[in-house]
This record gives sequence, structure tokens and C-alpha cells, in this order.
Amino acid sequence: MSEGFVYILTNEAMPGFVKIGLTQQDDVADRVKQLDTTSVPMPFEVHFAARVPDCRKLERTLHFVFGENRTRKNREFFKINPDLAKAIIELVAIAPVEYSDEEQDIDAKERAEIEQTRTRREVRTFKSLNVPVGAQLTFTKDDAITCTVVSDRKVLFEGQIMSATAAALAVVRQMGYDWKTVNGMEYWAYKGVKLSSLGEGQPDFEADEEADSAIMPSGPGPGSGVLP
Repeated sequence: MSEGFVYILTNEAMPGFVKIGLTQQDDVADRVKQLDTTSVPMPFEVHFAARVPDCRKLERTLHFVFGENRTRKNREFFKINPDLAKAIIELVAIAPVEYSDEEQDIDAKERAEIEQTRTRREVRTFKSLNVPVGAQLTFTKDDAITCTVVSDRKVLFEGQIMSATAAALAVVRQMGYDWKTVNGMEYWAYKGVKLSSLGEGQPDFEADEEADSAIMPSGPGPGSGVLP
């Protein structure tokens, strides 16, 4: 077996695309820096990385599972929700690995630009997506789980009014995943279409003070299954 690291990289300038790669050295941060060229408007960042027992086998499995979503056959880029790959890696991970902005060579100005771009994209009004108040949204991983749109930015979930992102994170936590944040646009669908797909080409909107970043306290440990 080839113990090493498997990582998921994202770039806010390329929403929806992720890079899945491996390294047998603890040099994931260096891999991020290598991708930061003048042809890329924003730096890449580590969405998730972990030390695993057999990095080559795991990377091969991930590339096989998400093969139909691969951008080009000779590239490690996939058009997927990065949390799906993360859930698979967590099943076999020896330990997750985190990297600071300094290690990834992301300065304060770049971090501010990344977060601003992420917030503008993730926080849109339901009106801009042509989703009316009163509409029922279904969870993309289990259509038995629903929430109801109650305003331009909020939904009613389990008797509480919150952002779609907070509701999605609550469901993910109930499934046993100890994640700090998710993109709600990837987890709720209207009439069978993900909100993120409805939002393609739509204008961005400023976030309110509650900012739908939905960072919540840590919950239970990772679940024993993979998000379907």
C-alpha cells in the first residue's frame, strides 16, 4: 500500500470545479502554490485533505466514481460538489490535515476577495432564482427531507426560520458528518433542480448580517456512510 495524502482543491474563480489529487509527501500546500499562476485570477485553496493508508488506490477510486464529471480525461478536475469527495475520503482517513492561509501562500487581501466572492455567490434571494415564497425545497440527498421558503432569504425547517445553508448544515450534521460549513445551494432543490443550477447565470446579491455562512459548533463525529 502507498500511504500518503489525498486532497481536494477549490478555486472561487471556478465555481463548481474541484481538483482531486494525491501526494506521498506532506506537501499539499506546495501543490496549491504551484497552481497559483498569473493565468488564475484567484488562488486555489485546500477544501479538505487527509492522510490515508493507500493514497493511490483512493485517488483511483475517486476518479472512477466521479469519472463522468471529469472535465477532461487527462486532467484531475471534476465538476462536483466537493463535499461528496470529502465524505468518501473521511471513510478511510487516518487523520485530516489542515493548512493555514500562510502555508497556502494566501495573503489577507486574497482571503478577503475569496470570502467576498464566495458570499456573493452563495447568498442569493429566492426571488432571483424564481423560487416563490411558500415553495417546498427537497434535500438533494433525501427527498423525504424538506423545508419551506418563507422569505427572500429564509426557509422554515423543523419549526425554525433560518437560511437554506444553515438548514442544509443541520441535516448534514444529523447524518453524522462533523462539518463546519456547507454550501446550501448544493443541497436543496426546487422541482428537482438544485438551487446552484438555478443560480447559474443569475445576478449575485449582498449577504445580510446573518450571512448564511452557517458556521456552527462542532457536532458528532463523521458518519459511517457516504452521502449518496
